[in-house]
Amino acid sequence: MRIRFSILALITLISAVAFPATAREEIREFISDIVVLPTGELQITETIRVNAEGAEIRHGIFRDFPTEYTDRNGNRIKMGFTVQSVQKDNSDVNWTQESIGNGERIRIGSANIILPRGEHTYTISYTTSWQVTHFDTVDELYWNVTGNGWAFPILKARAVIELPSGATISRTTAYTGRSGSRDGAYQSDMISDNIVRFDTTSPLGTYEGLTIVVEWPAGFVDRPTALDKTNRLFLDNLNLLAGSIGLFFTTLYFFMAWNKLGRDPKKGTIIAQYEPPEGLSPAACRYILKMRYDSKALTGAIVSAAQKGFLVIDQIGDEITLTVKDRTVPLARGEKALFDKLLPGTQSSITLKDKYSKDVAAAQTAFRKAILKEKSDYFVGNWTAYLIGAGLGMLTITSTFIAADSLAEGIPMLFALTALGIVLTRMVKSFRLTDGSLKARHLLTLVLFIMWGSSFFSGSLADYGLGAIIILGATMAVMTLFVFLMPAPTQFGRKIMDHIEGFKLYLKVAEEDRLNFHTPPEKTPELYEKYLPYAIALELENEWGAQFHNILEDTAAAQGKSSYSPAWYHGSSSFSSRSVGQSIGSSMSTIVAAAATPPSSSGSSGFSGGSGGGGGGGGGGGW
Repeated sequence: MRIRFSILALITLISAVAFPATAREEIREFISDIVVLPTGELQITETIRVNAEGAEIRHGIFRDFPTEYTDRNGNRIKMGFTVQSVQKDNSDVNWTQESIGNGERIRIGSANIILPRGEHTYTISYTTSWQVTHFDTVDELYWNVTGNGWAFPILKARAVIELPSGATISRTTAYTGRSGSRDGAYQSDMISDNIVRFDTTSPLGTYEGLTIVVEWPAGFVDRPTALDKTNRLFLDNLNLLAGSIGLFFTTLYFFMAWNKLGRDPKKGTIIAQYEPPEGLSPAACRYILKMRYDSKALTGAIVSAAQKGFLVIDQIGDEITLTVKDRTVPLARGEKALFDKLLPGTQSSITLKDKYSKDVAAAQTAFRKAILKEKSDYFVGNWTAYLIGAGLGMLTITSTFIAADSLAEGIPMLFALTALGIVLTRMVKSFRLTDGSLKARHLLTLVLFIMWGSSFFSGSLADYGLGAIIILGATMAVMTLFVFLMPAPTQFGRKIMDHIEGFKLYLKVAEEDRLNFHTPPEKTPELYEKYLPYAIALELENEWGAQFHNILEDTAAAQGKSSYSPAWYHGSSSFSSRSVGQSIGSSMSTIVAAAATPPSSSGSSGFSGGSGGGGGGGGGGGW
């Protein structure tokens, strides 16, 4: 019997040695001794006893302390924080302090030293200021003792709060659990009139903490003066000052640059012109008048080439076939560049469909470049002046982050804002190059970008405060606004624009108003066709066609046809003054645009609060 018992005991001993119980990493005790000094500062000593198993706690632990908050008015509030000493197992230890998000991190231990398994006790002593809340007749400490950011459970937490001599604690409470919880798994004991102790009565899980509230009559802790508050507000929000100054000078520069370079010359008196400016194609007229390029100019160029006899247009449904008729016909510079790419060499025809085509896109690029070569005679973009202002804007944004000690977070934000600018620019460009409507993919791209940005940067923006957000938004708005304001016509360009405006007046005037004109040209089918490309380019095809409705019907009847149709256009629907806008203007522009455009790639009371509120807090972990 003794032999059997001995064997069983031996097996049990061997099993215990070979298969020890698996211990977990945890905080076995968290003790915080808090002394409220008459100056209003807090002298705090935290004693944290942990069990390390080499999983998360390999070299030591780190402790995070929030030092920056945003008040109800959006102002940044910075709390004073000074580390006095750090120890491990009652001995000095290597430690470093680094800035994180909205606070400081104390990293204890050395990367070259592996922490032995088992229990270790860390002691951190520090002072912090601006943590006491002052009400009319009482003062209050609303303090997150442990922080709710620990990835380890806390088996026991204790906080001992000592007030200045003579102060009498009038009210206390505490909260346990996750942030916002109002659980009360604690007990409190009055050690004396000015000392109270809080102990948790059950373990705290991961990301749970202990928060205490202590109140006492006013008069035992110095209150900040109005000057103290003003200086603090000023120093804590230097980023807003820097950003505001930068925004002011950025806006001032842009206004002065626009006033000197971007202000349009005075518009002349507009009188009816019976011809377009000499030497200007329909596309050039549209480009000069709008000071930008879009696909409607491309449609005007195609119709212009057809009207001159260079090609024939066949439109069936959502397809347009362009067939060369006579290559010897002289074309305008932009038109020649277009068809050198679209119908090169001996190629006799090309079919355009309502989907992207690399050939059409390449032809459009050549066409646009040819038109842009003439722009300096008519208007200037003033892009050098704009880029200087944009540089000031970026400097404003950067200085806002630097002054907030958040340059590391600010650099990604700067790139994000730049990316947003690119997205919006591409949307505007696509908007202009198409029929003027935002496609579903454009809106989807913007929505996805905003959702990503909101989720990625919402925390950072909240840390910077409402004022910083307003400055960032206003700076981007100013930079975007002057993209459109800086380009301006030259004096010569203004005269040409007035001429084009006068020609538009002639194209769109109603029949009853033509009596005010002096010797206008006789209306004939030839005149109608001659200026139809200009009417399309200037978006007046329906008005121009309405003037010739009776003449075109009479001409068709004389030819024995049911409807009028130019020799250079064959469509699936009747071509008449009633349908010209749909047959050529709108439908053709939509197809051309689709073919040329690529697809998108504190101060409320803690007695109404909860766990995780008030000052202090943070958390920590192992490393």
